Formats: sequence, structure tokens, C-alpha cells
Amino acid sequence: MVDNSVADKLRALALSNANRSETARLGDILNEVENALKAGVHRSAILKTLNESGFRMNMKSFESALHRLRKKKKGEGSRKEEGGHGQQSPAPAQPPAPAAGARLTAPSPRVGQNPDEPQRARNPNDLKRAREVEVDLKAISRNAKHTPPETTEKG
Repeated sequence: MVDNSVADKLRALALSNANRSETARLGDILNEVENALKAGVHRSAILKTLNESGFRMNMKSFESALHRLRKKKKGEGSRKEEGGHGQQSPAPAQPPAPAAGARLTAPSPRVGQNPDEPQRARNPNDLKRAREVEVDLKAISRNAKHTPPETTEKG
């Protein structure tokens, strides 16, 4: 069982401004800051008011703290919408691995693209797919032997 005096002291620490970071204190009034910004109040005026009220922030630290708090708030909102009540959401499921012996093929070319031209990687998944493609060197060799060499016209 927790001693009530210890619990009271910890509650007092949590409410005291002396032992809390500027970002934590700003988080307590984030909604008010956001409302002022939405109403068109300049950040410099908000920062001046905060500093007059005991904050010790410059514009850079104010903007950085605001960014971190917004990011944190956005992350909490998306988890709550999923029904997690602030808990971390599970990692997305990995796609099933191909069956043993299965051949992976390159994605079909985009509309209007020559299928014989190499495809340009547009994102990391394109590179991953390219690495997974099995190349049949024997078939390439057979085709190369039966294909006449290209001739260039001299003009």
C-alpha cells in the first residue's frame, strides 16, 4: 500500500511548475494556444504572454515544443479512434511469404511503357520487387544465341 504522504508529494510535484519542463507546461495550455493561433494571434504575441507568465522560451524552442505537442496529440488521436485508448496499435501484418519454389515475376509495365525497356524504380517497394525477381540465365542465353545481332546502318 502506498503511503498517502508520498502520493500527495508526487501529486504536488506534478502540479508544480518548478519541476516540469517548458514543453510539459505548454501541453497543459495547448488548447488555449491553438485557439489563439486560430483566431489570428501572432506567435510572437503568444510567446510574449507566455514569457510574462513564467515561461522561459525563445521563438525556436516555442515552435519546436508546439510541433512536438501537436505530433503527440495527433498520434494519440489516431490510436483512440482505433479503440486503443492511448495504447500502441499492433504492427501491420506482413504479406505472406511466397510458397517454396514459387517464382516471383516483375510487375507488369505501366500503360504506354515498352515492356522491353527496364522499369525505373519509383519507391522502395519497386526495389524490393526487383530484388525478388528470379532471373533464368539459361533462357536468356538460349534467346541470345538465336537472336541475330543488331546491324547498324552506315549513312
